[in-house]
Amino acid sequence: MEEAWSVRFITFSNGERYPLLLNHEKKPHWYATLYATTQIRNSSKAPNTIAAVLAAIRVLFSWALSQEQNLEYRFSQRNFLNEQELESIRSYSQTKIEESVNQKII
Repeated sequence: MEEAWSVRFITFSNGERYPLLLNHEKKPHWYATLYATTQIRNSSKAPNTIAAVLAAIRVLFSWALSQEQNLEYRFSQRNFLNEQELESIRSYSQTKIEESVNQKII
């Protein structure tokens, strides 16, 4: 199965590199881009720092997809994550990290 989310860099005409969280259609996620721009970039963080933040958000979105959760809808209803779901995210993120470390790079 193709990964639903990816972090990619774009380069502006002035040479600035900027990471975006893209969906499977290669369109930027609105809220993640807004957050990265207003909170991370505006506090003078480096592009790689923004990419790391977006990678963490990508893991959250991948977990939500695997659990068939619509986080935007839930959060808009003020239905936040409970302790079991937070533990599930922790386990999921560890599994994803172990999978990426165990892949052979040629």
